[in-house]
Amino acid sequence: MQVLTRKQICRFGILGLAVLVLVGMNPIASAAHSCSESHHINSQQTAHVSWDENTETDLAGYRLKYGEQSGQYETVIEVGNQTSCTVSGLDPDVDYYFAAVAYNAEQQESWPSNEGFLIHKDTTDPIISDVRVSDITSSSVIITWVTDEPTQGSIDYGATAAFDRTVYSPTETNLHRATLNALATSTTYFYRITMMDAAGNKATRSGAGLYFTTLPVLPTPIPIPTPTPTLTPVPLVVSSVHLKPLQRYTTHALITWKTSRPATSRVEHGATPSYGKVSERKVPLVTTHTRVVRSLRLKKTFYFRVVSEDANGTVAESTGEFKIVFRDGKPVIRR
Repeated sequence: MQVLTRKQICRFGILGLAVLVLVGMNPIASAAHSCSESHHINSQQTAHVSWDENTETDLAGYRLKYGEQSGQYETVIEVGNQTSCTVSGLDPDVDYYFAAVAYNAEQQESWPSNEGFLIHKDTTDPIISDVRVSDITSSSVIITWVTDEPTQGSIDYGATAAFDRTVYSPTETNLHRATLNALATSTTYFYRITMMDAAGNKATRSGAGLYFTTLPVLPTPIPIPTPTPTLTPVPLVVSSVHLKPLQRYTTHALITWKTSRPATSRVEHGATPSYGKVSERKVPLVTTHTRVVRSLRLKKTFYFRVVSEDANGTVAESTGEFKIVFRDGKPVIRR
C-alpha cells in the first residue's frame, strides 16, 4: 500500500468518517463527512464510528484511533477489514476525538481520515427567570431569582448603570436570594444578575425592569401623652349622730355616729362653740363610732361636733351646731 499524504487520502485513502452515537441501542445522530469536514455530536456511553472503504489493492486493514484531545489519539482499536467499529465504555463527561487509518501488509499507515469528535461537555447557558424584588425599606431590599440548573454568581447594582457594588451568590443552587444593604433613601437603583453553571457557561440578566426605588425615611412620630385621669374622691359621710346619757354618771354622756366607710373616731366639745376639749380614738378604723364626753355640768350648755378621717386622709365632720343641755336632770341634744 502506498503511504499517502493528507491531500491524497482525500482522494485515495479513507474518504470520510461518520459517527453514530448510541444510548443503549437507540441512535441519536449520524453523519458522513468529506476530508475537510468535522462534526459535533452529543454522546452518551457508546459511539458507532464508520468510514469510507479504501480501494488500494494492498489494503491489509483499518485501525480506529481516538483520544481526549484533537489530533492526539492514545487509544488504538484494530478493526480488521471492517469499515465500522462500535466503541463502548465512554465517559459521558469527557470529549472524544476519532480518526481512522488504513494500513498495508508492511503495517505502513495512511494519513488519518478527517477527524470526527463527540462533545460531551455542557455548552448550554443557564436561564435566569422569576426575578423578584421584595421587602423594600429605606436602606435595604431582597432580590430573588431562579435558574434552570444549579448555578452561582453575583448581582451588580448601583444608582447608575455603572453598577459600583456587587453582592455574591456563591452556592450552586437553582433558587437564589440576595439582600442589598446600606442603600440610600428615596433612591432608584439598577441591577444585573450574572450566573455561571459548573461547566463555566454564563448567563446575564439586565436591562429593562431591573431596578427598584428605596423608601423615604418617615419622621419619628411624636408620642401623644395619655392624660392621667383625674380621680374624684368619694366623700366621707357622717350620719346618725346621737347622744345617750350614762345612768351611773349624770355628768357623762355617750355620743354615737356612723360613717360611710371605716374612719377614726373624734369628738370635740366644750362650754363654748370653740370647743376646747377632745375625745379621740384613732384605731381601729370603724364605721360605727362611740365616744364618751365627761365633765358635763347641770344647768350648763355644752357644744360638740364629731370628726372622722379615713385611710386616704379624707376628713368629714358633723354639720350644724350640736348642744348638750339637761332636761329633767338628763343630758339631751339640742340643735
